[in-house]
Amino acid sequence: MFDLESKIQKWTDYLRTNGKLSNNSISELEVHLRDEMDQLYQKGLTDEEAFLIGIKRIGLAEDLGMEFEKVNRQFLWKDLTFYENLDQPQKQVLQDVFVLIGLSVIAFFLAKLPDWLAGYGPLFRSEAPQSYFYQKTLSFYVFPLITLFFWYKKRDVVSIKYHLIILITTLFSALTIFLMPMYKPYHTPVLTAIHLPIFLWIISGLGYAGDQWKNKETRMNFIRFSGEVFIYGTLLLCGVFVLTGLTILLFKQIKWDIENFYLDNIWLLIFFSVPLFSVYLVEAKKSIVENIAPILARFFSPLFSLTMLFFLIIMVFQKIDPAASENRNFLISFNFLLIMVAGLVTYIISARRSKGQIIVFDYINLSLILLAGIIDSIVLIALLRRISQFGFTANRLAALGENILLFIDLGGLFFYYCRFIYSKKGFTRLESWQTNFINVIVIWCGIVAFLFPLFFQFK
Repeated sequence: MFDLESKIQKWTDYLRTNGKLSNNSISELEVHLRDEMDQLYQKGLTDEEAFLIGIKRIGLAEDLGMEFEKVNRQFLWKDLTFYENLDQPQKQVLQDVFVLIGLSVIAFFLAKLPDWLAGYGPLFRSEAPQSYFYQKTLSFYVFPLITLFFWYKKRDVVSIKYHLIILITTLFSALTIFLMPMYKPYHTPVLTAIHLPIFLWIISGLGYAGDQWKNKETRMNFIRFSGEVFIYGTLLLCGVFVLTGLTILLFKQIKWDIENFYLDNIWLLIFFSVPLFSVYLVEAKKSIVENIAPILARFFSPLFSLTMLFFLIIMVFQKIDPAASENRNFLISFNFLLIMVAGLVTYIISARRSKGQIIVFDYINLSLILLAGIIDSIVLIALLRRISQFGFTANRLAALGENILLFIDLGGLFFYYCRFIYSKKGFTRLESWQTNFINVIVIWCGIVAFLFPLFFQFK
């Protein structure tokens, strides 16, 4: 059965991700489409026929975007600012800001609560250094609050079923992590601190997408959204660091030493507000901001490819053995690079127009995937050699599992990218592979964050 409202929603989503239109312009086009359909209904056409003909008359997203850009170029930079929000009424903007401030304050008090209650019971005392406790629990002061903001903004999208899944998963995760003991040498708390943010971020994706999470296009939109939030968050954090330095410096000039108070309170509050405001800004400005993605992808893809190529050449000529005991940091650097490349490749895929013609950057991206696969195979061999020599530890097992998953992921990406380039197969296969692999990633992060501490006796 043809679902008209669902088709119109998908069409407006497509306009947002493939054109250069603001939400106001898209709303106007939707009204125009419905007016066209009303005229077609009078001629006896069905919903499906009227929709298809109406879409054809209005035109493609790319063409609409180009015309819009010509006419409205002067509004582009204004639309990127915070208060000059052309897509929402000023009252709604202020309401959203108050909600964000409230959530930031809640995050701040949650982060300070264990420290305040440290002397009031065994649950809040630990022999482990306080830094390890905050490392493993930091995610809970950020991502559940982001999920709450998604619920506030998308309360009509998320069903009761997904509300319950998110709530139960978050509460279970919080109880498990907060009550989990920690013993020397504290390897599993660090592993939890690394993997838990990814796990909770994907859970927040359920709040973002709701019942549409099973849809490949929705998951790809969330990947694109995540990349833009990372960009905005990085920019805002840079501003926070500059503001912090200037504030402390200025007050020192008048003999006020506010450094400790500022860093323990004001800076912490601003720090927790950054991810929340980044999410809001990307969500509010996505019709403009998403156009940054292709630019960044094309800029960093060749740079990462050249970096890895020169790195491999130097390693071969210097005859470096990554499995040697003194090269542990070497393997860690490799893994960090591979994770960055995997994220970049995913971002590149989300930024590419599915039906666009094959260009030189597709070959650069393919070489990036190939080089990452070669480096990953070297890391895998080195890890297996180290495990055979020194045995299993939590860190080695986690690194082994992640590199195996990366190798599988990169292999699938390489295969489907080759099919797309050389066999002219659809790009959707590549998108499906990457969006489906998100489920594998979240399962592995959950295993490392929750089961590794049990398996390795919380050490």
